Amino acid sequence: MRNIRTAAFMISCCRVRHICATLAGNEILVVSIITSLNNKYQKNPKISHTRTKKRQLTAIAFFLLLASLIPLHSEPIGWGEPSLVERKVEEYGVCCHESESRIYAASTVLRAPFVKNAPTTLDLILTYTESGSFVRLPIAEITLAPSEQLFPIHPSVSALGDEILISWQETLPQGGASGIYYAYGSGGPTSIGAKQILPATAGKLNAILPLAKMIAPGRHMILYQEPSAANRFNLSAATGGRGIFNGIVAVAEISGGTRGALFPAVLRRGARLDILYQNRAEATLIDDIFRAFSVDQGLSWSSNIRVTANGFQNFSGRVTDTKDKLVFVWQSNPGKIWTVFAAPEDQQPIQVSESSGAAYMPAIVAGGDTVVTAWQDMRGGSAQIFAKFLDRPDNAYVGVDHRVSKEGIAQRPLEFVRLGDRPFLLYGCGPGLCMREADTTAGALQVLSRTHALGKISKSGDAIFSWVNPQDLSGVESYAYVIDDQKDTDPDLFNLNARATQITIPGLNGGAYYMHMKYRDRAGNVSPVTHYPFVIDSMPPSRPIVSSPTHENGIPDERQDIILRFSSADDSGIQTYRFAMGQKLPRTFTDETTTGELAFNNVPPGKYIFAVEAIDLGGNVSERAFYRIDIGKNERNDLTIRHNAEADVITRPDITFTIQDNGLRGVREVYYQSGFDLKDPFAGKSVKTEATDNIYTARITNLQKGISVISLGIVYSDGTRAAPRHFYFDSNDPRARKKFAFTDVEYEKLPPVRERDPLQVGGRADLISTFFDRGILEIRLQYDASDVCRNNNRKDCKPKLVKVKGFVWEIASAERIPQGEINFSGPVEFIYLQKPGNYFLNAKTVFGGPEKRQFAYDNRMIEVPDLRKEFRRRLYTYLGVALLIAALLALWQRKRIMFYAGAWG
Repeated sequence: MRNIRTAAFMISCCRVRHICATLAGNEILVVSIITSLNNKYQKNPKISHTRTKKRQLTAIAFFLLLASLIPLHSEPIGWGEPSLVERKVEEYGVCCHESESRIYAASTVLRAPFVKNAPTTLDLILTYTESGSFVRLPIAEITLAPSEQLFPIHPSVSALGDEILISWQETLPQGGASGIYYAYGSGGPTSIGAKQILPATAGKLNAILPLAKMIAPGRHMILYQEPSAANRFNLSAATGGRGIFNGIVAVAEISGGTRGALFPAVLRRGARLDILYQNRAEATLIDDIFRAFSVDQGLSWSSNIRVTANGFQNFSGRVTDTKDKLVFVWQSNPGKIWTVFAAPEDQQPIQVSESSGAAYMPAIVAGGDTVVTAWQDMRGGSAQIFAKFLDRPDNAYVGVDHRVSKEGIAQRPLEFVRLGDRPFLLYGCGPGLCMREADTTAGALQVLSRTHALGKISKSGDAIFSWVNPQDLSGVESYAYVIDDQKDTDPDLFNLNARATQITIPGLNGGAYYMHMKYRDRAGNVSPVTHYPFVIDSMPPSRPIVSSPTHENGIPDERQDIILRFSSADDSGIQTYRFAMGQKLPRTFTDETTTGELAFNNVPPGKYIFAVEAIDLGGNVSERAFYRIDIGKNERNDLTIRHNAEADVITRPDITFTIQDNGLRGVREVYYQSGFDLKDPFAGKSVKTEATDNIYTARITNLQKGISVISLGIVYSDGTRAAPRHFYFDSNDPRARKKFAFTDVEYEKLPPVRERDPLQVGGRADLISTFFDRGILEIRLQYDASDVCRNNNRKDCKPKLVKVKGFVWEIASAERIPQGEINFSGPVEFIYLQKPGNYFLNAKTVFGGPEKRQFAYDNRMIEVPDLRKEFRRRLYTYLGVALLIAALLALWQRKRIMFYAGAWG
């Protein structure tokens, strides 16, 4: 009962977060303390209940003091959760390092526990991935003769496409002879046939350590070791294809004094094969790592190339391939302590393991642009798996030695496999085989926008982007984004925190843009940049230009078949035209056409107005263009009048009219009026004309800027007058009640509206708040326009008229005025800063309206501390406080502690 109370009390203590972290992984220590307390109570049954509880408290205080000094194992960042491949294995071999489509593991499983001097039966099992899970397939039954010990099988597997080759050795206890067996399948795992003996080893039975390798479609080899002479071994390769072996190639000769097993490593790169093995120099009795390679798929091999020559023993070489070179790893024993070293091809080696404990049996793999190596380590007194990401020395999470295994491991070699750029570590976990994925890559972000759809054109200047939160093994650390007009920009500033899933970019002008975005995970992987193109078209198309080959604008014509042609210009392109024609136009046009020509047949006589407006791909609508159609008796078709204005826009103060006299009546005088008031042109100014045959030229000069209408009055030679002719032009005059709206309602004079003079804004782009916490800088910006009037000394000053368009900010190493698009997305912005140092946060306020050419500026220096140093300082402070409290508690209870110490002694 007392034991149960003690356990319950200790469990209640675990509700405190820091204490639970201290107790994690120390279950054995908890059980031992409870057992000691229980034994003490049984020896002293007369101890009162009160004294018992005090003793429990004292013992727990000592336990907490002891547990606080025990190093804890935290889950490593950069690794996925462990998964079980096989529950119970004796040996295993895995595939593949060259990015095949599946993960394979060939393992041996005892049918019954091993018994000395009795026959032993094992199953050879192939485990492979299929549709996200492991499939278990028996391959062969292996029976070993009675023996004093279980002889090794050394299974290996290799695959290329649908071809699979498995090899192993079967050892006969009498004399220790061994032969190489294999099984082959050409159509996937289920096509693997019965086991066969390698012909080169049949009858001799002296080959060991097989290593199967698919070297090309339809070609394979088995690498093995066999005696060649006294104290000599050959590293041989049996070659063949489609499950048949018909040749032997010598790879290297190996000294018989080599310690340990050979265990060569083989890497395939197209037609090239690289083999890494160990050999002993007989003069120095030192084992080194050597390399041989073949460029013709194993038909011939280079001479031995030494990889290590450091004067120490070098074992267990492994190799991986990156985009441009090979990287080797091995164990060596400088200072008589096994240490893991690595070396890129043709470069000096670097020490990988950093502890004083023995490190051995390394494995290595390259995933994406990252190289990761793992090894077995004895730094804690028992074997555990440690790893390091070799190309990330500055990453606080994975750039140093970090423990990978959660539980006790088996003394078996570590093996890496790789699917695409995703590396997986297979290792012995107790009696079974486990696997963990190493996080060496980050997938591309999927960027979306509900305001600016991909491949569409939007007229909104406020762009909202969102993205799917990436399912990364290590979790997102921060995002980086930038918007510009370049299609392949790589953003260099991580300016969004990991919690963000949306960002708004306001105030973008019209044009073609790209949203460039990437993220960095907590393991240091940086994703590819996602380039999201979008187009903003906020400018409406130009007013369509209307013409007709059948009817002049406003001139009567008896023809009842009408052809109208119109066109408009826009940078993004015209999506459609909306139009209407009638004696009275509707407010909204519903008829649409994508062509620039319309035909109306059998139109009844009368006066009509045709109007058309253009809609661009961004949805912007142009101003309406109008054209008058008069179907009736043509009394004025004896004159054809043209002018030299381009697209009905007067770009110069002079304009020339050419009047063709089709009726041969002769033109005596031409009068004109210009402006907005349609009066009698015969009351206007007279224009000199020049005649050539029946064509008269009238040049009007010194026109006023902003006119919209020119009316011509023509007098024939007989003194009669033609009907006035009106020509409409684009105008930018503010007196126009409706700009370019040529309807039955004519223009009226309006007093000009004077644009407000710009105010001198002054002031600062106030960084009203900056707060730095754990690598995240929070900034708030706001412009205070209260001193605008004070700077201008004007009675009519109204600071509310000043409109803030947005803010531009940047993080720089110097004080300067930031440039570029507005990058402030809301009232609060979060910026990720990791590298220690002093920075300047520069900010600029951008204004709209008459003040658009002005800006206000502010800056503030930001000090980024060393987060790791700060974390260590806080940790040591907390530990010191805990130790001080424990010491005071121990001092307070020193008499009772001495009593318990004597009693337990």
